Amino acid sequence: MRYSYEAFLIELGQRLKQLRKDRGLSLRDMVADHNFHFTQWQSFEKGRGISVQTLLRLCEVFDLRLDELVRDLGKFAPAANGMDRETAASKIDAKPKERKTINKSKG
Repeated sequence: MRYSYEAFLIELGQRLKQLRKDRGLSLRDMVADHNFHFTQWQSFEKGRGISVQTLLRLCEVFDLRLDELVRDLGKFAPAANGMDRETAASKIDAKPKERKTINKSKG
């Protein structure tokens, strides 16, 4: 089984947003009632980095076990276009090509 950290974070963000909405909570509620910073919560939902300590805190907020919160996140499944897992994984994990910068100096 292959996992992708980037896919994990994106899917976790989507799950957190859905959990928040399913419970009728607004971003303001997450700040006022659960002591998260507004930008911190936005970054969670956008799939940015998150600590284990924060994951455990989120489990308390949503009354979930950790395995329930992270179940099946970041797993590679065979793609619908026939691409095998290894190929799909390499495409996701591939780093973007760096652009060459041309310095144009006046002279």
